[in-house]
Amino acid sequence: MLGLGEFDEDGNVNISHLGGKFYGVGGFIDISQLIDKISFCFRKKKALKRLSHISFRASDKRC
Repeated sequence: MLGLGEFDEDGNVNISHLGGKFYGVGGFIDISQLIDKISFCFRKKKALKRLSHISFRASDKRC
């Protein structure tokens, strides 16, 4: 289970560019490439129409 900053209606996730600041992805890429399933934990909020940056593209994956 990983945290996220924002997500869009297609399930794409941004974890690195938030509030005009760049935080980086840390070990997120390594983790997401080595597992079969991934879950994201976040505070309940509305999905965005468009992300400022896509760190994980769920539209290419089975959800």
